Amino acid sequence: DNDSKEYLNINILVFKDRILLTGYVNNAKYKKIALNRISAIDKDHEILDEIVVLNSDKMISGFNDYMILKRVNIRLKKIENFNPNNFRYDVVNSVVFIMGDADNKAQMDKITDTISRTLGVKKVINYIRY
Repeated sequence: DNDSKEYLNINILVFKDRILLTGYVNNAKYKKIALNRISAIDKDHEILDEIVVLNSDKMISGFNDYMILKRVNIRLKKIENFNPNNFRYDVVNSVVFIMGDADNKAQMDKITDTISRTLGVKKVINYIRY
């Protein structure tokens, strides 16, 4: 079934009481199906929907996103008191999505600033709590 291939481009990140859906589909119908299935399976988590519907003429560079993710990993590890177990993040089309628990606002700001200044990052979508 060709429709099932659309789901291969959806990433699911879970942290505590939240589920972050990122990625892309070619049709809004597939996004709705994915959201409905996640909602039906898990009613206890807040669902953060960041699935993008792209026209077929738009290209996603998986390699570029992978390289950005690696750069972000390296830079975040250099932040004092950064605990990677407290965060989940993903990169889709040069946009970094991050969720987790920071110790305070200053740490959250440091994390998001560090990510935004990483080579290749176009935007940071912040779901960090403190």
